[in-house]
Amino acid sequence: DEPVIAMDIAGIVRQAGHRVVGIAATQNEAFALAARHQPELILADIQLADDSSGIRAVDTILAARRVPVVFITAYPERLLEIERVEPSLLITKPFSEHLLKVAIAQALQLGNASLASRKV
Repeated sequence: DEPVIAMDIAGIVRQAGHRVVGIAATQNEAFALAARHQPELILADIQLADDSSGIRAVDTILAARRVPVVFITAYPERLLEIERVEPSLLITKPFSEHLLKVAIAQALQLGNASLASRKV
């Protein structure tokens, strides 16, 4: 829901050596990006720009394809109050660049471990 923060996050992701496929401000934009690019990781806020739910957007995307998720939010209690599909991690705002990079690495490891366990 905050374009400046989204741009900062995209820059940090690129610095960490990853490719950003896009920034979505609404649920519909998130659905379209995920369908078009099939990301290996989702970074999501709980509150989106049009007051839609980032949680619902992620749940819909995960119904089609399981990938790890890192929620970055000023409202962590909203995520903790609902049942979540794993693997997901939570970072609260304000966050440090180092913490975001560590969370991305952990989420990708969780995703790879989850994928490996499904192949067994």
